Amino acid sequence: MNREFVARRFAHPSLGVMLLAALLVLAGCGGSAESPTPAATVLPTATLVATMAPPATPVPAEPTATAQPVAIEPTAEATATEEPAATETVTATNEVTATAEVTASEDVTATEAITASEATTSSDEVTSSEEATAAEEITTTEGITATEEVTASEEVSEADHTHETHAAIESAEVAPPAAFTSSAEITSTTALTAAAATSDTRVFFLQPTTNAVVPMTFTVVISYTGVTLAADESHEAGSDAHNSAGATNAGHVHLIIDSDFIPAGEMIPADELHHHFSDGSTSTELSLAPGSHILRLQYADNSHTALEGDQYRQEIVVNVVDGAPEQAVRIVSPTSGATVPVTFTVVMAASGINVEPAGPVNENAGHFHLLIDEPFVAAGEIIPADDTHLHFGKAQLTTTLTLEPGSYLLRLQLADGTHHALSGDQYRAEVAIIVAEDAPAEQVMFVKPADGATVTSPFLVGWAASGLIIEAAGSSIRPNAGHLHLLINEEFVAGGEAIPTDETHLHFGKGQTSTELTLEPGKYTLRLQMANGAHIAQDGPQYHDEITVTVK
Repeated sequence: MNREFVARRFAHPSLGVMLLAALLVLAGCGGSAESPTPAATVLPTATLVATMAPPATPVPAEPTATAQPVAIEPTAEATATEEPAATETVTATNEVTATAEVTASEDVTATEAITASEATTSSDEVTSSEEATAAEEITTTEGITATEEVTASEEVSEADHTHETHAAIESAEVAPPAAFTSSAEITSTTALTAAAATSDTRVFFLQPTTNAVVPMTFTVVISYTGVTLAADESHEAGSDAHNSAGATNAGHVHLIIDSDFIPAGEMIPADELHHHFSDGSTSTELSLAPGSHILRLQYADNSHTALEGDQYRQEIVVNVVDGAPEQAVRIVSPTSGATVPVTFTVVMAASGINVEPAGPVNENAGHFHLLIDEPFVAAGEIIPADDTHLHFGKAQLTTTLTLEPGSYLLRLQLADGTHHALSGDQYRAEVAIIVAEDAPAEQVMFVKPADGATVTSPFLVGWAASGLIIEAAGSSIRPNAGHLHLLINEEFVAGGEAIPTDETHLHFGKGQTSTELTLEPGKYTLRLQMANGAHIAQDGPQYHDEITVTVK
């Protein structure tokens, strides 16, 4: 066979292949001891043919000859700008979490990879930018669901959740619990006052506390436990859109100003005295005239029908005073200068501040500490716990003290959830008292001048109360509280009658505890008398006191 013939035959592809194969067979039969190197390079041609038409951008899982190529578009880069929802199917154009790597076949988890067509499910999806909130709830076998609240002490399985989720839980600001007990776990949104220190269903005021002194415009914050606070989207009477969704005790709160609770089963009206929180909100700003006001909180379903039970209502008394500070703590009773019995009650209050249990640290919030003959603790330092530093870590607003007879200085100081003293005079108050064995449990009294004193006009007259609450005149009508009247050379007004207003019957309807008098020279009898918010004289000797003075 001449070379020209062979060249012509090789020009035809099929004949060329056949002839080349025949030559190789003949070469093998020639008994050559060397391995046929051409066979090693030609036989893999079939494999090369199979891969001659690759996908547009093949990304093999491993750079080996046996890897199965998977086409993944370059737009599926892992970023942290988009979080797939629990039921969202992630395509090649979705952006996944910052820790996810794009591979060909791994399941989707927060630390694993994602393919161009895999669908993330609620059992394995957590993103790096998600934060644990009260609305997000975690179970031990599922991802973020809506059935179990995340608590600060709850453990999260590493098999189900990412390190980023752990970090979110640990760094999230945790608010106090709705249902607080000594062993309760702390949830992330709800808060508690002394009025709600049980695990029962209830709604309650978070700020101001009862007996607070507030400015004419102030903020009201509410909280709750055991109910489902939901917005009423329809805002129409008779709508049960949210109740029909199956939520337990679903509804919203109503703020009632100086008006009675609505009987259970009746619809709460909407007017200037009945404020509806139909959007599911938990705070509002009020502007009220000076005086004492009764604020009532009432819970209703989303048809605005009042629910049955005291757990769905609470009331507080606030004293609106023009010029009062926006934030303040105070000792309501006893007032400064009071003489008290060996065992007596201390009442505390706060405005513009959330009084909540110890534990979490929240902005502008804390619990009370009562210091007995001790200086205030410096801001940022831990208030000690001992016989003269009393802690009220359950957000209590009252306590009973028993002290030996003598003079004492009581200081009230607010600290955060970890007992660190807060910075600012608004978190401090103090009163000076005298403890006496024979002092009555309830009494109004003159503090100055002393009985029988000789004074020069003008002179200061001061008074105090023990076991009673001095408050502004107004809507509050209660037997152990009221405002004072100073009678100058006048007899006490009979209990149940209105105290007149004139030059010899001076009213202190803002809850004042002192005044300056200017009198002509002579001898005077000054009488102190407490009346309720409507200026009706309270009946009983505990509501009276008198002294005589001589004006030079």
